[in-house]
Amino acid sequence: MVESIGVKKVAAKDGSYSNSDFSSDSENESARDCSLKQDDSMDRCSDNYSKYSDSKYSYSKYCKPKLAETLHSIGLDQVYFRAQGAYMWYRDAVGEEVKVTDFLGGYGAAIFGHNHPHLVSVLTQAYQNEVPFAAQLSTRSKAGLLGEKLNQLYRKVSGESYLTLQANTGAEAIELAIKHSELFKLGQLEIQFAKLERALYRILENIEMGECHTSKQFREALENKTNIQNWQTPKDAIRKISLYNRKLLARKPCMLALNGAFHGKTSGAVQLTYNEEYRAPFKQMGADVCFVNAGDKDQLVNAIANSMCSFILPVINSDKQVVLREQSFVNLSAFFIEPIQGEGGIQIIPKEYLQFCRQQADLHQIPLVFDEIQSGMGRSGTFLFSEQQGVVADYYLLSKSLGGGLAKISTVSFNEKFYLPEFDLIHSSTFAEDDISSMVAMAALDLILKDDKGLSACRTTGDFILTELKNLQRLYPQVLKDVRGVGLMIGLEFSATKTGSNGINELIRQDNLAYVVAGYLLNEHGVRVAPTLSHGATLRIEPPFVVTHLDCVDLINGLARVCEILQKQNLFELTKYIIGLEDRGILRQPIKDYAVAVSIPVTAPNTASDAVANKSQHIIKVYFIAHLVRAADLKLWDKSLEGFSDPELTQYLEKVYKMFGPSGSSEHIIESITGETVSLNFIGYIIDARLIDQHRMNRDRSFIQDQIQEAVDRAISEGASIIGLGGYTSIVTNNCRNLLAGSVALTSGNSLTVGMGLEGIYQACREKGLKLEESTVAIVGAAGNIASVYAEIIAEQVPRIILIGRGNSEQRLIKVANTIYKNAFAELVGLQSQNRLTESPLVRHASSERQSPIKGIATQIVDLNVIQTLLKYQREFNDRSIDLNLYDQISGELGEDAPVKISVEIESIIEADILLTASNTAEPVIFPNMIKPGGAIICDIALPRDVDPSVVRERPDVSVIKGGLVQLPSNPDFSIKGIPLEPGQTYACMAETVLLGLMGVTNHYSFGSIDKNQVKEMMVMAETHGFKLAQLMTEDSY
Repeated sequence: MVESIGVKKVAAKDGSYSNSDFSSDSENESARDCSLKQDDSMDRCSDNYSKYSDSKYSYSKYCKPKLAETLHSIGLDQVYFRAQGAYMWYRDAVGEEVKVTDFLGGYGAAIFGHNHPHLVSVLTQAYQNEVPFAAQLSTRSKAGLLGEKLNQLYRKVSGESYLTLQANTGAEAIELAIKHSELFKLGQLEIQFAKLERALYRILENIEMGECHTSKQFREALENKTNIQNWQTPKDAIRKISLYNRKLLARKPCMLALNGAFHGKTSGAVQLTYNEEYRAPFKQMGADVCFVNAGDKDQLVNAIANSMCSFILPVINSDKQVVLREQSFVNLSAFFIEPIQGEGGIQIIPKEYLQFCRQQADLHQIPLVFDEIQSGMGRSGTFLFSEQQGVVADYYLLSKSLGGGLAKISTVSFNEKFYLPEFDLIHSSTFAEDDISSMVAMAALDLILKDDKGLSACRTTGDFILTELKNLQRLYPQVLKDVRGVGLMIGLEFSATKTGSNGINELIRQDNLAYVVAGYLLNEHGVRVAPTLSHGATLRIEPPFVVTHLDCVDLINGLARVCEILQKQNLFELTKYIIGLEDRGILRQPIKDYAVAVSIPVTAPNTASDAVANKSQHIIKVYFIAHLVRAADLKLWDKSLEGFSDPELTQYLEKVYKMFGPSGSSEHIIESITGETVSLNFIGYIIDARLIDQHRMNRDRSFIQDQIQEAVDRAISEGASIIGLGGYTSIVTNNCRNLLAGSVALTSGNSLTVGMGLEGIYQACREKGLKLEESTVAIVGAAGNIASVYAEIIAEQVPRIILIGRGNSEQRLIKVANTIYKNAFAELVGLQSQNRLTESPLVRHASSERQSPIKGIATQIVDLNVIQTLLKYQREFNDRSIDLNLYDQISGELGEDAPVKISVEIESIIEADILLTASNTAEPVIFPNMIKPGGAIICDIALPRDVDPSVVRERPDVSVIKGGLVQLPSNPDFSIKGIPLEPGQTYACMAETVLLGLMGVTNHYSFGSIDKNQVKEMMVMAETHGFKLAQLMTEDSY
């Protein structure tokens, strides 16, 4: 690919420091010897790969569990055991060494590469010479020499003298600069305040001596400008003015920074970091910061104007009157700028704007701080990038490569004009200014500036990479949005344009695409890169200057293949490395093109009329949140994933589900037979039922609940009136009760799910020729809410029911049985009130069952003595007494012949013609030999399923269904990617959400436990709008 865009492959030595321009021959020889010895050593250690695996566990367990989890999910969790020059090594799953080329460069900290021989020799020589590390409260001579060297460099650039203080890290250098700038500003203001105080009391003396008097302007201005009122004497007024000025002196400090800035993550530095994700939780901890857009001069001028404050000062005019004047100052302690924003996406601040910033800083005496922590030390092709812009700073910050990739050191160099000497005494750091770090830093400065060859390498190699990346951008303009940078600080920004690939769209939407590309390049091409921290769409390229031409060719080839993959919308090819299917080291296969096959909008097209679609902004919006039924359905969500086998998809989903989270919403206009419409918006959660159930069974629901809450919050922000939860999303949230939704209605969809499940049972009975009025029904898990509602409703159709539960559920089963009897009795009471129970028992039995008004369990109890007595005297019995006594009384009268039985033995299902099972067990509980001879109908609504797969294989006389699907009345083409349904069909829980929208319901519906009245009411809604049973479900679903 590279050759086709003008890159010429040339022979090059494969070595970390093979370029004699940067080290002596003896150093190269030493490096090669060292490399051979390390190789021998690693061969001997190949049996110890488990140590590296153990170290992954230790890091995830005892250091950064969330980061470790994320790195693992995208294949970036390698343990590097050796590094030299531009290369790093890790061990793969079988313990083999894998060499990678480092184009990440320690986030800019490794401009010299890893373990540069000259810098290593400086470090080891220092240790051999026993140079002290901890020599606090002494003259740190090497720190002085480093300061002198830096002063020479900065004086050459600016013509000014600089003092240098040391710290340990870049963020600490920012903290140091913040502290000093605020102390400097406070010192200036205190001097001004002290002068004002003296002037105030001189005025007071003059007033008291009668030499002047307060004017009307004084009184009015004092009230209007300061809100100082009700002062009695001039002395009182002067005291209040002093307090007013003192409050201004104590105002919270304020800094200026640029949008997109990244200056660190410590409590002070993070205030200057633009990314809200990093900054928002800690806003109350530090200085106020005003962020301005780079390039917007007017905004900068306005920001400075808005920071203006004024001390109040009385003065005596020529008429011996005391009038009020103002002394203005800018409440800005410093202006922080990265001349190249690194973590902000490798954004170069325009030269003209930097010059304008310098002018404004001079005009208002604001220290201008250049954070060259990442762009400095030659990475841009000059010692400082700001040199190329021709703008000087009052503070310069260096770190990262200043330590040569070996020492932790940072420096803040202050223009002497802005330095406050007493700061020496109030700021210190235990580990700063150590001789060893200073020696390494001085050697690093010598190395990068030696004969300009290091800087030249940065420019030449950077120009080559930039040229080839821009060629790639011309070839793939829809994939690559921008290529920018200078020297070896380069950014490659991917386009956010939506594609036909759901998976790629989600990676873009969730700002994960560049991270996955980094994982792909590492695992497939042996090239190490990473995104910028605050601009996730940008891939940073920051190699050491010792990287070879062929290394750069490998990088460009890898990126060319990434571009082809993205253009062809092949998520499989991009992510197969995640489960170890990478092609590195073997002949690569052509990339299958899915751009045409799946080239449809991310939001599925409306299936309603154009007129309806045009009204979509004005109709009720309902949202439905659901997950994959099984991992294999990923192929329906993104067609390119058909490259995986089903077992591979299971493994794949286990790795990536935490990376994806809830997907973007897709809108569908659903139309009723009444002509009414609702906007259904689907939010898919890229996880399957099995994984959610693992979290549930492991009592680890918090992650899943947080993800669902995130989806709910998004739905609310997008204008949802009703939010439905499908499948396990309702189960793990306690049927919606654990969610916060404000005034927005929630539903689990359980009411219509039960209703359509019953319709499915009735349909299966008709198909099998089974008569409900002659059947026995067994309910497994009957103590649970859903199963008990099934039992209550089906009891209105069948004569016998067996309620089955666990051993500790007997009292709850009795409660359900009591409810069934109560409902049957209430039915009889209703018929009696209509004078439809006047016949004698003999007449009723002689009548056709089809003509009899009495159905279900009521037929079995109507003639019992207890029921006849209750019917005769029912006005004398309240519901409570019936609830408490009916089960016991009927069982006492009928014994084993009672129509409603309870059991804690699963084997009781042998009597059932119809079996509904809803246990809460992790493994199947129903097997072929447990089912009634001659067959039965089983409705298995348990998740995971209760019926063992062997039942279907070995018992052809048994029909196993999972409930009923819903046919939409006016949307024959309706479908959602990832949901395995025929066009025009949907799950009942989703249909309930739509129906609630059509009916204008604004309160929670199937929220927590449901009852049979809700089920019946929902079935009426379905009939009203033409939602019908589509077909029986025979596979796992919602």
